[in-house]
Amino acid sequence: MNKQGGIVFRKGKYKLRKINRKKSLLSKKRIKLTSWGSLQNGGFEDATPLQAAHWSVSSNDIYFAKNDSALFGKGYAVIALTKGEDAVLSQITLPLEDSNYRLAFWLRRVTTPMDGTITVSLIGSSLLPITYQASLVSYLKWRKFIITINSAALDPGKSHTLSVRFSCNSSSLLLNMDNVTLFPT
Repeated sequence: MNKQGGIVFRKGKYKLRKINRKKSLLSKKRIKLTSWGSLQNGGFEDATPLQAAHWSVSSNDIYFAKNDSALFGKGYAVIALTKGEDAVLSQITLPLEDSNYRLAFWLRRVTTPMDGTITVSLIGSSLLPITYQASLVSYLKWRKFIITINSAALDPGKSHTLSVRFSCNSSSLLLNMDNVTLFPT
């Protein structure tokens, strides 16, 4: 046998052999994803006006609507703030794998002009909060936002809290949010 794991035959020729090793039970275990990846009810489908399954809201400034204005399905979140107000929409993720992730969500601005911020955090990870100006959101059209999360920022096998903070600096902030997804890449 040589150093590469091959068996040496006559005249110096060798044939490589495959070494099969049993994989541990932990490496075979895959975390089951939902339609929204590691999030649940990312389309806000399972919701009453004041509560959506699996989501927490910090105030009544975030409510849930069901109609044909949704981007996907019939449900979406409505964020309605006045000057100086903040509101947070959050959810605890399913346990995350040792992988890079892509967080995506859709926003639509319903009022114009608008001055405010949207800050996305993944609490329990080393991902720094990412802030967008509300003016980046398209007026009356859905726009997709994507955040890539490196596996080094995550604690594999554990849940993290996705937090989206909306802040209003002008007279009003009126946004719609739909189809929040968190998938491994």
